[in-house]
Amino acid sequence: MGTAGLDRIRGSLGWLLLPIVAVMEFFDLRRGLDGQPALVSAYLVGFCLLTLLCLPWLPGHLRRMRAEVRWMVVAFLVMMGWALATALVLEPPVAQRIQVSRGVLVVPVLTAVLTMLAALSFSAVIRRVHLWSTGWVVLVCSVANWPRAVRVHNSSRISTGMGGAAIYHVVLLTTLAIFLGCAVAGYRRVASTCGAAVAALLIVAVGSRAGLGCLVLFAALLAVWALQQGLGKWVGRVAVVAAAVLGLLVAFVPWLQRLMLLSEPRRQQNLTLALEVWRESAHNVVLGVGSGQLWPWYALDIKMIPAPGGLMIKTQWGLVLNSPHSTYLAVLVELGLVGFAVLLAFLAMLVVTMLRLWKGGSALALMTAMALVASLGAFLFDTYLLKNFGVSFWWWLVLFAAVASPAESA
Repeated sequence: MGTAGLDRIRGSLGWLLLPIVAVMEFFDLRRGLDGQPALVSAYLVGFCLLTLLCLPWLPGHLRRMRAEVRWMVVAFLVMMGWALATALVLEPPVAQRIQVSRGVLVVPVLTAVLTMLAALSFSAVIRRVHLWSTGWVVLVCSVANWPRAVRVHNSSRISTGMGGAAIYHVVLLTTLAIFLGCAVAGYRRVASTCGAAVAALLIVAVGSRAGLGCLVLFAALLAVWALQQGLGKWVGRVAVVAAAVLGLLVAFVPWLQRLMLLSEPRRQQNLTLALEVWRESAHNVVLGVGSGQLWPWYALDIKMIPAPGGLMIKTQWGLVLNSPHSTYLAVLVELGLVGFAVLLAFLAMLVVTMLRLWKGGSALALMTAMALVASLGAFLFDTYLLKNFGVSFWWWLVLFAAVASPAESA
């Protein structure tokens, strides 16, 4: 097949992003292909197929990508390689008095890698119009899922199949950045501005304190950029309006009043025990206790271990949360300073990418880079990239499709 034929296929494949995201929004793909809990999830199978489907366009895409993002890929693979080595060598742990299988340690690591590779491969066929259109899919599905979330979770907070209320704000924040970047660039400006405004309101409606913090951090980065562009008056006006709207929402919408609550005893207990385990020996400090050893969360996902009461599970070290609830904590404790150093290098490359785009880059690339940097605050409070694969896939895709390549607007 000639180059022209491959280009036509490439343009068509990009539109697959819309139904793929819609499926992730409405269905729990942590389950197997038959809809039942299984070691091999629909995410793992789907991401493997997606990687292979777009593989022909990957080499050229890698050459066009920014060097810092390529190093991020390398750093993540090194970190996951270390996680896989520990999962293959160490004896599987006991949780809730049940010996978990080795697959519980190995499969989530492989799924995390395939999630990244699928986003990397798929991003080779994604263009601005695909991201913009999928942004509307995200907003529509968020609203459409809201009534179901209220019934299922007995909560007024937004959640979808792609992610629960505690983590879904990352999808909305990056979606907001896509719309904002398009608006600044003059691409469908009115519709893009409306999309950004709706996304911001939905972030607040999610009712996540981490989400609100990330939104504020993104707004701060945006304000600095706007001041540099000589838009000081607009920054003040928008800040006043945004603060007023947020204050009214928190004051009069009952489920949003949780945003003012700061105490989390279970998270504190989880953090205290995890750090005690980490400091237990020089081996733990440097090399970690091993992937999945303290938090065998995948065993809960596939129902090998019954869901615990109060979200706490019993391990050989004591009671911990059913998952790390922090990417940083998970890497530090389970992969040690070796893995944590690689994670810091990974994060530093993202910040460097944003700073270089600040000096000269497209609006879409800069806005999405700022949103991704702002989302790193959420990594303190839940486990991204290592689990939560629907949200993680979207995070990676925004990085590779909107930030990494200078051809993102083609």
